[in-house]
Amino acid sequence: MEVKEKEYDFSLAERFVCTARRNWQKRCICDSTGEARTYGQTLVSAVALSEQVERLSAGQEKIGILLP
Repeated sequence: MEVKEKEYDFSLAERFVCTARRNWQKRCICDSTGEARTYGQTLVSAVALSEQVERLSAGQEKIGILLP
């Protein structure tokens, strides 16, 4: 199977954004309680989280994040 070079042009984050835009209302993830989120909800949440992390870590060269 031949893999096209173009498939490697985007980062994982960029690929997720493209996928989320195409599948906005489709279920994307589910947690251990069974609560599901769509691609749209997940993308909006990721953007909101990234803005908070950026604000809280302003001026820092490196940061660590511990998630449950």
